[in-house]
Amino acid sequence: MLSPAQIAEAAHDLRFSLHEILEGDLGCYGFVSYANCYDVIFHLDRDIDRLYALHQKLVHPSKHVAYTAFWIRKIKPVSSAFFLSDMKIAEKRKAFVDEKLEVADINERVCLYYIWRSVATYIEHDQIALPKNITKDRYIENVERIFQEFVADRSTGPALNNRFNEVLYDMRYRTFGPHHLVHIATYLLREATDYGR
Repeated sequence: MLSPAQIAEAAHDLRFSLHEILEGDLGCYGFVSYANCYDVIFHLDRDIDRLYALHQKLVHPSKHVAYTAFWIRKIKPVSSAFFLSDMKIAEKRKAFVDEKLEVADINERVCLYYIWRSVATYIEHDQIALPKNITKDRYIENVERIFQEFVADRSTGPALNNRFNEVLYDMRYRTFGPHHLVHIATYLLREATDYGR
């Protein structure tokens, strides 16, 4: 179990990471609650301790990532997010941004981007083993490409016609546990192994 000071430090790190994803990846401005980030780390720490007790060995990084993403989605530390482009338009008009333009599913979006970014970080720091015949840089690059294809997918299918949007919908309105997010993390790793061959 982490001490309160360790939880506080991890919460600050998470808050910083979520800000980076919001602005850098999603082109959004939003408030990230430190108190809710603390809550995410607190619940994550309990879950990871339970996983270690259950498995009696190392817990794969994909589970660490997925459980963090689960608590981000559940506790929703990001509030009132708007696309920066919409804010700039409103600023030019010298008006407030229209409240209808708020990104309602921002926490679901952030948690999926968090999975991608964290998986890449674990690879970069040699905490996820490289598959045979692939360099670290190539593996990280492949993970990014797989994720970007997942986000941009326009496959034919039911209603939403986009796997990313379907997952966002399921995360927001249906039962969606950490094991579902583990599948997304392992999907990125598995697909990145043979990408482009």
